[in-house]
Amino acid sequence: MTPQSFLIIFSAVILNAISQIVLKFASANITQLTKNVNLINVINFFFSWPVLTGLLLYLISFVLWIFALSKVEVSIAYPMLSIGYILVTLFAWFFFNEPLSISKFLAIFLIVAGVVTLVKA
Repeated sequence: MTPQSFLIIFSAVILNAISQIVLKFASANITQLTKNVNLINVINFFFSWPVLTGLLLYLISFVLWIFALSKVEVSIAYPMLSIGYILVTLFAWFFFNEPLSISKFLAIFLIVAGVVTLVKA
């Protein structure tokens, strides 16, 4: 895999992970929506900046992903998505104070080891 291909894949994965965090942030407002469900509130929720930003980032990551698949074998590219698990776990810890347990650190280590092994194969 070329450095350019890796950069495209990594950019897609990072944007996907950030989109998940932004959408999680948006989900905090969904409890207000469920208390008073009406068309105006539904429209306001789906057109709020966190939802639109999350969707835009997801769309950009999707376009980058398709471009990456045109450059890299899917058997190499697809497992690289697991880097997103690491990023989302770390972002969730940082932004939402979600706990980082020993088992999560072990899982992150195993994911990194698997990705490194795959890239070198």
